[in-house]
Amino acid sequence: MKNLSVIFVTLWIVGCSPKQYEKEDQKVVEQTLRDYYKAISDREFEKLESLSTKDLVIYEDGLIWNNDSVAQAFNGVNKTSFQLVNLEIKVDCNSARARYMTLGKFEYPDTTFHPKFTESATFIKEKGNWKIEFIHSTPIEIK
Repeated sequence: MKNLSVIFVTLWIVGCSPKQYEKEDQKVVEQTLRDYYKAISDREFEKLESLSTKDLVIYEDGLIWNNDSVAQAFNGVNKTSFQLVNLEIKVDCNSARARYMTLGKFEYPDTTFHPKFTESATFIKEKGNWKIEFIHSTPIEIK
């Protein structure tokens, strides 16, 4: 029985060795997040599906969003851009989390907004690909 315990612990350590792939996975997670915001800016809303889980949920200032509601909300904006700053990513085996600030620029025909948000996101690895599972967004300033 003792040998069986040692085998399970060894398999867990080898199979879930965060240090082994941490730096590489951090870069991939960061790129996934940046690609998500770029897809919104570029109006390539179909790409959102490949960058997120099927059950993605976004909480923003009391509202609950998904990819469809994001596409609807940004469809009326003439031009959109996002800058992610103070980005910190932690990776644990098949999950990851990020915290960051988003500086936005939303251009409408008659006005431009420069919102700022504090955000966090969780990711899971599905079939070898990192996908966004959840985003929490709190507006901190709108000018």
